[in-house]
Amino acid sequence: MSKLLKLIFIMAVVFSSLASADTRILRLSGDTDFGEVPIGSTATKTITIKNEGDSVLHISEVYLHESIMDYYSFTDWSGDIGAGESHDIDVTFTPTVSTPHNYNGSIYVASNKTAGNSDKNLYASIGSSVNCSRVLSLTGDMHFGRVARGETSTKILTVHNEGTCPLTISQIYLHESIEPNYSFDDWSGVIPAGGSHDINVTYSPTVEPTSGLIYFVTDKSYGGSDKDLYGDSSLTPTPVPVCIDPTTLVPEFD
Repeated sequence: MSKLLKLIFIMAVVFSSLASADTRILRLSGDTDFGEVPIGSTATKTITIKNEGDSVLHISEVYLHESIMDYYSFTDWSGDIGAGESHDIDVTFTPTVSTPHNYNGSIYVASNKTAGNSDKNLYASIGSSVNCSRVLSLTGDMHFGRVARGETSTKILTVHNEGTCPLTISQIYLHESIEPNYSFDDWSGVIPAGGSHDINVTYSPTVEPTSGLIYFVTDKSYGGSDKDLYGDSSLTPTPVPVCIDPTTLVPEFD
């Protein structure tokens, strides 16, 4: 009988310790099906990290599977979540590959959980690229008029993207025949859909010819790639008025 009582006592102690143990139960929820997203666009979803346990849950890191790191970004966060509380993080999908590609993968949450799930699947695909366009348009008055040798004139050439997807400008250059006469802002970059970027073009005539083209190397789907620059072909310096002091003139006598 004493052995039975001893066994009952031991079991009671064990169950009591189990009942009083801290729990940190991690739950990840939220709609993470991004659907079809066109190239050049983004979509954002919210993932909720919830602590369904009875003690503080510590989140040490949130990270993506390496296969999808180029296509997703998220709110970088670490910290504590109280019992029964939650924390939201935003996840953004930005497709970059127009050919068939697997954009699905997982986001992971590292923690000190005692139970629950540590990862969440992300699903996405690219939308139709039929409506994705990059239309290059170059505007601005590039008639510099008459500029004397040794002087300069600067005008603004605006590079527009009238398409629905980002336009990449990889290089700007002049026709070799006018390189001695013109300079410009050496710039490359991305112009968002509907956006623009200004380029300063400076004319300083030194040799003939003084008119020619400036070119843009891009990934455009439509639009012009060059713009005419016009400068006066005359390189004659602007006449400087000469003032003569009449008192210095010597009268002539017959």
